Amino acid sequence: MAIKCSVQFTEELCIGCGLCVSVCPRKIFEVSDNKVNDKGWHVAGVTDTARCIGCGSCTMICPENVIKIIKK
Repeated sequence: MAIKCSVQFTEELCIGCGLCVSVCPRKIFEVSDNKVNDKGWHVAGVTDTARCIGCGSCTMICPENVIKIIKK
C-alpha cells in the first residue's frame, strides 16, 4: 500500500539549487526554465505530487527548508 502524501513547496524561498531534483527517487521535482521568484532565482517545483512516496529526501537536503511533506 502506497503512503498518501502531499508536498508543500514555498517557491519564494527557493534558490533553484536543484538538490531536490537530484535526490528524489520518484523524480517529481524540476527546476523551471521560465518561472523566477521575486529574488530572481529559477525555482524548482513539484511536477506530480500524487507520485510522492513520503521518503523525505527532499526535505533533508533542501538548504532553505522550502519543502514540507504532509502524510495523510
